[in-house]
Amino acid sequence: PSHALGIIAGYQGNHHDEFDEFNLQFPWLSIFWDLEIADDTWVRFQPFAGYSWLEEDAFLAQGGGSIALSHRFTDDFFGQLFTRANVNDFRFSIQRDPVLDVIDQNNAAQVAAMVANAELSNFGNDARRRRDRDGIQLEVGLEGTYRFELIENLEGAFRLGGLVDRYEADGDDWTRNGTRAYAELKHDLPFDFRIQLWGSHSYHPYENRSSFAGSALFATWQGADRTDRIWLGRAELFYDVTEWLTLSARYQASDQDSNVRVFDFTREIVGGYVTLHWDDYLRD
Repeated sequence: PSHALGIIAGYQGNHHDEFDEFNLQFPWLSIFWDLEIADDTWVRFQPFAGYSWLEEDAFLAQGGGSIALSHRFTDDFFGQLFTRANVNDFRFSIQRDPVLDVIDQNNAAQVAAMVANAELSNFGNDARRRRDRDGIQLEVGLEGTYRFELIENLEGAFRLGGLVDRYEADGDDWTRNGTRAYAELKHDLPFDFRIQLWGSHSYHPYENRSSFAGSALFATWQGADRTDRIWLGRAELFYDVTEWLTLSARYQASDQDSNVRVFDFTREIVGGYVTLHWDDYLRD
């Protein structure tokens, strides 16, 4: 059977004007092996590893791998069944919540903190252990891709998929199940431009009440296990300057709806990106 072997190395980073603590640096490396096991059917084995920093502080060491089984049903449609496993080792120290010594009865946040400090005794000094995010994430998913032409002689593709996942964390705060549904539209445009549109929805029911639900400044619904619903949308325009250099502009918006206030937020990101890439294969 035919096969292909490849190495993928990458670097992702960003810089914020006002919030330096969110400046991310993330180099990563992956090796893949594609093996054709039948006509129009192939399997990919792909281990990977990466390390990231926030500002200048170590944030996350990550490693894992994936196995994907793909089959081409027609010239324009193929499907994929995949499973992934990630091992996450967060490198930062977990700090205790702030303690407010002076309580203003007219200040809702301080009153909530007073109540929360009393409720924190439910966890005692165990809160930091509960918030340990180190753990293993397992995913199983299915997706299909259909190729087409909205513009004559310019290729496009529509991808639709979904997955279920499980995150088994060292700390009780982060252990959860989850589902995600996603869709992606890509299409070539005239003059070496390309467009990509992405949308997804994730549902994360956690197994325990979050310790943040009873901590200073983060009080919210009491007694309920944490539940997150996450909407994500992204639009990106690419321009291929050369075979190895691509410029892009991206807009991304996310809405994380959670019953724990510290995890309930919306975010918008607008950015410009320079991508250097080199593609080659070692084939038999």
